[in-house]
Amino acid sequence: MRQASRCDPHIKTHKSVWIAQRQIASGAQGVTVSKPSEGISFIQGGVRDLLLAYPIVQPQSVAELLRHAVLHQAKLTLIADRLQGVAAIADACQQQPECDLAVAIKVDVGLHRIGVNPDTDEAVLIAQALQDKGLRFAGLVSHAGHAYGAGNAAAIADVARQETVLMQRVQAKLQAAGFTDCPLSVGSTPTALAAEIAPCMNEIRPGNYALLDLTACRLGLTHVDQLAMSVITRVVAVNDHFRDCGCRVKNAEFG
Repeated sequence: MRQASRCDPHIKTHKSVWIAQRQIASGAQGVTVSKPSEGISFIQGGVRDLLLAYPIVQPQSVAELLRHAVLHQAKLTLIADRLQGVAAIADACQQQPECDLAVAIKVDVGLHRIGVNPDTDEAVLIAQALQDKGLRFAGLVSHAGHAYGAGNAAAIADVARQETVLMQRVQAKLQAAGFTDCPLSVGSTPTALAAEIAPCMNEIRPGNYALLDLTACRLGLTHVDQLAMSVITRVVAVNDHFRDCGCRVKNAEFG
């Protein structure tokens, strides 16, 4: 796997400041978090560079996070995929003008949850709105979460290649509109392990790679003896097909 210029791993799997500190000591520049509350915890734990992979729609949702970032001199990157988000971030920054903050635009590369449509000019309109609000543009981010459903390593590699095509498509539109500094950031453990990181990618944000699990084994990305953590739980039922400990006790997902 070719290394990108930056690795800002997602902490949603381990949610551990201690593990994040080990990742940073091993070369990661910062971390990616899912919620403002997680960002606060990791800033308090000593992390000084964070990306919040969470679309902001109300300024109050990040007010406390920005306050902690200013207090601890941490750098923040937020994401936006609509003009409402840009307005909310701008309003939040008015309350904490000293915050070292930039905004990346989220691109939908196939998961179809959040992100701008790469076949439209939505990203250009959002970048122009960021410029109008005096906010620093941090480039494009994506998450190919649908790679987990691809079935095998070869299919996942195809997802990674398509992600690259879509990200470069949006990047070209932005550069043509004058936003020449447009770094690309992708985040997914399956795509990071199944395919070479494209030379155009400036940053990767895999999360599950730090521990791995049976889903990664099922996809052919690793082996059981390479898993970094096990969960001990109480078996509540046994039949001819499986042992049941209650799936909600362990996780909301299989693997």
